[in-house]
Amino acid sequence: LMITPEKDIASYDFNMSDLKTTEGDVLSAENFEIFAQWYTEITQSYNNKVEYGFYPDALIPWDAYVSGGYTTIRKGQNQALWINANIPADQKAGVYIGEGKLVLDGEAYKIPVEVTVYDAAIPQENHVKTLFGIWFDLIDDGEGYYTEELGEAYYDFLVSKRLMPTKAQDP
Repeated sequence: LMITPEKDIASYDFNMSDLKTTEGDVLSAENFEIFAQWYTEITQSYNNKVEYGFYPDALIPWDAYVSGGYTTIRKGQNQALWINANIPADQKAGVYIGEGKLVLDGEAYKIPVEVTVYDAAIPQENHVKTLFGIWFDLIDDGEGYYTEELGEAYYDFLVSKRLMPTKAQDP
């Protein structure tokens, strides 16, 4: 979802509803993860091939984004939200329809959402070898703190995406 306001937005929020098929099957709102796109501003070009401005960088979990106080958008600036659907292996196939609710400075907008679930499941075994290093000392740089639980959360996130990271340890 891309938001480009025509005026400054002092506060915004987004959440998902349950989605349903015409037969009444439900895909719970709990199966959706919301991320806010973080943008990095480029103010210098080291090779004269990169233009100055804002570039999309990390996807920040919505709860962390909100608790960090980043829910403002300047007029004309893009703000993207990434919605990840985690479909349970036993979810009934079908077309699920519902909505997201976007609130900009107290004014609510219904965003139609449609998800097609196929009668297929990804096997739990992972047959592709990967290795992703987690630099735990850099977690503190980005988050402002580090705990073993936070390191484990980074590890668990990569595993949930079928990637094999190094095991979390204290820095």
